[in-house]
Amino acid sequence: MSARTLRWLLPVGLVAAIAVSWFAFTRPDPPSPPPTPIAETEPARPDPPPPDPRVAFNTPFRNVRPGVKYVGDTACVGCHADVAKLYRDHPMGRSAEFTKPTSPVEKYDATAKNPFHAGAFDFHIETANNRVTHRITDANSRLEYAVPADLTIGSGTHGRSYLTNCDGAMWQSSIGWYTRDARWDLSPGFDPARMLRRPVTAYCLFCHVNQSEPVPHAVNRFTGNVIAGQAHIGCERCHGPGELHVAER
Repeated sequence: MSARTLRWLLPVGLVAAIAVSWFAFTRPDPPSPPPTPIAETEPARPDPPPPDPRVAFNTPFRNVRPGVKYVGDTACVGCHADVAKLYRDHPMGRSAEFTKPTSPVEKYDATAKNPFHAGAFDFHIETANNRVTHRITDANSRLEYAVPADLTIGSGTHGRSYLTNCDGAMWQSSIGWYTRDARWDLSPGFDPARMLRRPVTAYCLFCHVNQSEPVPHAVNRFTGNVIAGQAHIGCERCHGPGELHVAER
């Protein structure tokens, strides 16, 4: 290498060394790694339940507080006999009842299409031992499905449906009563090829019975005897639990 070339390389190398040193001392520190998400350091906790509005809400109505009991329409009749009778005779006052074979609405003989046939099944409505049973068999009697009709839904003005309490789970029977034609047939929306019963949710019972206690996060399960006290919607659906009112008067 010639002396002339060295004279060019030395300044260039010096400049490069200075640039590298300057970059090394002035470059920013690398970014810190992101913090570990909380979910990876501690287990997730569910949100606390919302406050019970019966306790949290500031209201002058004492009967909305927890612990005030329902007493049923029979406790109201003594002082409000005329109003109670007027309401009881209205279809809304007959929204539900515990099923009994002595009902004046339904008929159970062959003139009312009992049994009737739909799809591949025969549907029977039986009355024995003070109970009503819905029995379903296929054409060859290889399948038999029988359940008690525990609860009747509807006043019977147009028709009625029937519910079964299976260990706290409520199911609607596929058998329905049609008052205008005085006959039995499939309840609306039932296709026997796909289902012979349907789950009854809390929203269904809310519109038809006076009081029920659904199991949280369940589809069709309820606590206790499912229907507490009377079945039909009564005075306390609008007025609230009547224990304090009756006791003070």
